[in-house]
Amino acid sequence: YLVENKDLVKGKRVLDLGAGCGAVSLALVQLAALQVTATDRPEVSPLLAANVAEADVVVVPWLWDSEVAAELQVEFDLVIACDVTYHQHLLASLSRALLAVCTANTKILLA
Repeated sequence: YLVENKDLVKGKRVLDLGAGCGAVSLALVQLAALQVTATDRPEVSPLLAANVAEADVVVVPWLWDSEVAAELQVEFDLVIACDVTYHQHLLASLSRALLAVCTANTKILLA
């Protein structure tokens, strides 16, 4: 979808929420995002950071119900969240996280 809709990413500040291994973050870099910030749980973040170390990706460990880190207090143009809706008990936290990092102009892609 992103490859076919490059304008969603090119020149944009993008947050990869629940980035996991960083594959989507790396794709965002290749699609010419202006800035890519990747978040995931603190225990996942070291692997994420290692996987995107050669790319220009900011990695921020973040639990959705915790305070928003300074690195996330950016006006993101796009928030991407893939494979983050498996556990119903986390949906309220996901909603709060999206409200915390999005503005009225932020586009959200859930996959």
